[in-house]
Amino acid sequence: SDSQTVAPTSITVTITEKGKLSVNNKPMSSIPKVKREVRSLLADQKDKKDATITIVAEKNVPWKKVEDVMSIASNLRMRAILATKPIK
Repeated sequence: SDSQTVAPTSITVTITEKGKLSVNNKPMSSIPKVKREVRSLLADQKDKKDATITIVAEKNVPWKKVEDVMSIASNLRMRAILATKPIK
C-alpha cells in the first residue's frame, strides 16, 4: 500500500515525585512555563487536531499537578493521556 500514516503530535510532560516538570525532556520550572512550551510546540505543528499530551507522573505526584497539566491540554484543545507503568 502507498498510504502513509502521519504520526500524531505527541508532547510528553513528565512530573517527578519531587515536583520537577519537563516537556519532551526539557526541564521547566513552573506550570505556566509548561503551558508556554506546549503552546509553542503545538504552534509548530501542521496538524493540530490529533495533538496529544502524554502525562508521565511518578507514583506519589500530587493529583493537583496532574490536573494542572490536564487543564493545559483542555485549554489548548488537545487530548491528554496518562501514562502508567505496566504491572509486573
